[in-house]
Formats: sequence, C-alpha cells, structure tokens
Amino acid sequence: MLAGMAIIPDKHLRSTILCLAVFLSISLLMGFFQWNGPEIERPWPDIEQYLNVYKGEAADSPFRFRLWTPTFARFVPTPPDSWLDQARPLEPQRIHFQFMLVNVLGLTLAAYGCWQLGRSLYRSPSVGWITALLFLFSYYPLTTAPLPMAEAWGYAWLAVGLVAIVQRRELLFLAALTLGLLTKETSLLLLPAVWLAPFSRRGRGLSLIPAVAYTLWRLLEPADPSGALYSVESTRVWLDDLFFKGEKFSAHAWRTAIAFHLLWIPAIIGWRRARTEQPIAYRWGWLVPPLLVAPFLLALVPGRLWFFAFPFVLTPAAATIYRWLSPAKA
Repeated sequence: MLAGMAIIPDKHLRSTILCLAVFLSISLLMGFFQWNGPEIERPWPDIEQYLNVYKGEAADSPFRFRLWTPTFARFVPTPPDSWLDQARPLEPQRIHFQFMLVNVLGLTLAAYGCWQLGRSLYRSPSVGWITALLFLFSYYPLTTAPLPMAEAWGYAWLAVGLVAIVQRRELLFLAALTLGLLTKETSLLLLPAVWLAPFSRRGRGLSLIPAVAYTLWRLLEPADPSGALYSVESTRVWLDDLFFKGEKFSAHAWRTAIAFHLLWIPAIIGWRRARTEQPIAYRWGWLVPPLLVAPFLLALVPGRLWFFAFPFVLTPAAATIYRWLSPAKA
C-alpha cells in the first residue's frame, strides 16, 4: 500500500488517504468486534430509543431529535444471512449491522477530524496522529461508539466543526453545526468555541440560525410520549440524591475525575503551554471546567464529560506527549 501511495503526486492528498485508510481499518475492527454482542438480545434503554427512531416509532427526548444516525442506517444494505448467527434473532442482527457500518464511518471521520485538529492547531502532523489515536483508543469509542447510538457521529461533527473554526471555513462550520445538531446536542459546544476563536463576524452570525431553529424545534415539539427523561422534576430528584447522599456524590466525583484518567496530566501541562504557543487551544481549555460541573447539575452519567470535552483535552495532551517523545527534546 505504501509503495502505491508514491504514485499520488500531491503530498497532502497522500496524507489524507493514508489517514483515512488507517482510521477506517481501526474503526472496522472496533465495529465488527462489537457487532452481535449481548446488546442484540438485551438492548440498553438508550439503544431501544434509537431503534424506535430507526423504525419510525415514538421515542422520548432527547433521542427523537437525534435523527442523523438512525435515518442514515435505514439506507445501509443488510448483511447476507450466512454472516448471521442462526441461533439468535436475525432481524436485530441485521439492524445492528446497519448501525455498525454507519458508526464505523462516523468514527473514521471523527478520527480524521482529530488528526486535522491537532495538525492545524499545532502545525504538526505528528500531534494530529497522537490526537487521533488517543481518541480511537479511549474507553467510549472502543466500547460504545459502534453500537446503535449516535455517539460516533456526534464525535465526528464536533471535531469537524472545530477544524472548520481553526481553518476559518464558514461553510464547513455551518454544515458541521447543522448536521451535528441533527445528530446529538453536544454540537452546541461549537457555539462558544467559535466565539472564543478568531472567526468571521458573518460566520458567527450565521451560526445562530441553525442554533435558534434547533432550540425552537425542541421547545415547540409536543411532550414526550412517556414523559421527559430529563425533566425539571427528575433533575431535582437527582440533585437531592446527589448532594445529600455522600457515597453517591463521592462515586460521581471519582468517575468524573477519571474520565480522562492519566491524560489529565499532559493535558494540563499542554494547556498551560498553549497560553503562549497556541492561544486558541488555551481559550478552548476554559470550556473544560464548566463541563466538569455539568454532569452534576444536569443529571448526566459522568462519562458524558468525555463526549463533550474530548477535543479540548486530547489535543493539548497530544502536544505534550509529542514534546516528551520528540528526539529534538530528548
């Protein structure tokens, strides 16, 4: 393969093809490893909601607003029956296969977006590679991204949107924000990110259009068929349990703290250095403290911190790791 790459004259195109090939290969391995797992017969509550959207049935908030992945999955061809485990229900296997392929593409794009983000922010393809690999081999991409949920494409549009901000590409940013909001609400983080970075006034103004339209859609949509999962009352009960039951609070705080495990160390070092070396990465780092508090206040699973904060933590961590490994610094 590497010998064949030499016939492609454009160096940037060669790098892009190589990155996509590597990231697609890793994502396919992850996808096929997760396919046909126990979730086939005992789907998680979240997976059941996405399957309802896929089938055009009623789903609760916020799942019924996450249309991109389930809709995309409907158009993926189903596998031949010879690929399926005949001792288990066949139809769930076919649907999980469709979601798996869609999410493999999302993981590939997300990893490529991480590569571009590290490369663009720090002007180093090596930092881009480390960022992408840290992303792919993190807990949540490894364990849940290939499943019938929206995580993979949520990662992808957030990473692509941040790349568009760094490269000041208005149309790409608006596309990532719009499609991201149709995938998962984590893409709303692109709004504070674009205001913290140098970007055109027109691009910032236009970004409010999909954001306002999405907000109105969420507000004007009829009530959930089975009651909102994230209602004011459920949040109040959560906070009451959290702050008046010490064991629950300490467990929640611990799981939030280890969301990025030891990567917090190089990330903090890289963020401090970014103040003079890469101001955009430094400003984006200020988004992380509010995200640390969000799981407590919004009744979220601690792992949700990873979904929101991964680009702002992995890029400075990758820059620090590259500096530690660089022969020039040895």
